[in-house]
Amino acid sequence: MKNYCADANISCLHVGLASEYSEIIWNENYRVPSPVNDDICDYPLARNLVMLTVAVACEVVVNFAVTKQQDNFTVTLGYFAVRPLLFM
Repeated sequence: MKNYCADANISCLHVGLASEYSEIIWNENYRVPSPVNDDICDYPLARNLVMLTVAVACEVVVNFAVTKQQDNFTVTLGYFAVRPLLFM
């Protein structure tokens, strides 16, 4: 999906979840998970993390529809925080 969207110049938002952590990342910054299933995203998920992540992802999509701005975020339950995800 990452390569197809990049080749077709389609905006694509990836939302990934782990045990107490999630990321909302646009295609340009997305990292494809490992094919050997050693990724931390293979752990069971808490419903509260799923709901919070979906809410943030919805906000990102609405903001993109209005402003064309592509925001990336990280969500952590341990700190109960939603923070911008910065790339260098």
